Amino acid sequence: MDARTASEETAPVPLARSSASVEQIVSAARSLARSSAPHRPSAIDELSRAAGDSAAALTEAQEEIAELLRRHARRSSSAADEEWLELHTARRLIETARSHFDA
Repeated sequence: MDARTASEETAPVPLARSSASVEQIVSAARSLARSSAPHRPSAIDELSRAAGDSAAALTEAQEEIAELLRRHARRSSSAADEEWLELHTARRLIETARSHFDA
């Protein structure tokens, strides 16, 4: 595999249905997931603000993270690596933020 192909496979590809705000939520969740304290109390508030306090935007972000996890599984034969951990942590953060709207 040449370098170009490898970088194309690992580069995040935005989903066609995603709005800019959903991409911002996913990006914020992934950034929080990479931080030293992703589950700090303010993380959920940060994601809610990134979503503009929209449950629908958080639901779309959950769907995008699920798609990113499916793509990762196909690329890596379901190996649990740093990207997998980041995506799973981001998914849990978004799910928690989304659940606050149902409470």
